Amino acid sequence: MKLMKTSQIKSIARRQLKGTRIQAFSVILMTFFIMLSIQLLEAVCRYSFAIPATLQFDYKNIILTAVWLLVSMLLLWPVSIGKTKYFLSLAVAGKGKKSNLFAYFSTGRSYFKTIVTTLITSLMVLCTLFFSIIPGMLLLFWGNGHTISIDVTLQLTGIFLLITASAVTVRVALGLALVPYLLVKEHKLLPVAIIRRSQKLMKGNRLRVLYLFISFIGWFFLCLFIVPIFYALPYYEASMAVLAQQMTGKKEQEEREIYSTIEFQKLVSQV
Repeated sequence: MKLMKTSQIKSIARRQLKGTRIQAFSVILMTFFIMLSIQLLEAVCRYSFAIPATLQFDYKNIILTAVWLLVSMLLLWPVSIGKTKYFLSLAVAGKGKKSNLFAYFSTGRSYFKTIVTTLITSLMVLCTLFFSIIPGMLLLFWGNGHTISIDVTLQLTGIFLLITASAVTVRVALGLALVPYLLVKEHKLLPVAIIRRSQKLMKGNRLRVLYLFISFIGWFFLCLFIVPIFYALPYYEASMAVLAQQMTGKKEQEEREIYSTIEFQKLVSQV
């Protein structure tokens, strides 16, 4: 099955959100409130124990930061995948449930799998970024104290390497773009298998995902005025879910011929 154009994907997303936009936005809003609650809890702890929010290597600061990161991982990551489950259900069946948001707290196996998979993908992106920017940063640092021509050459080379590092990191991140959706759909695959499958499915499709994201940049800027958030965020999440469903569904049709969801095909035929 040929992948749809970005305009078709966004059109399907708009159709799916008719009558469900309030619920879809409430799911995003609940995710935001959970994240905000964790941030507020950290701020209260810092105030209570007089721990400044600085980069000082104070043992109290290190312990609190580590605890905050751990709590964020253990709570936010399963909720984030639950949000993905909601919008993927919307893409497949035309409806989702608010309870999907907390679906990955239901069993130890699904919870552990979500944490491990998300941790691996996060480390892959962070390690790629860290190790790829080191050469550029070193050249920028060393590009001082020499003759003008050497300084300029080193600094320009450093800037070029930093741009290249950013491009490499974006490429790695795009290769993992389907991991949350595969976590929802593939219950039997192990974390490493899910990551490999995402990378395989994303071959030749990275620019398609990137283009869909870029097409929403205007909406993201409008979100600075608060009100457009109600329209833009569910629209973006639903569009990404439609694209992910088609990309993963295409592979499934070739392997198991299961890309036959009636509601989804009806939406496609209306475009």
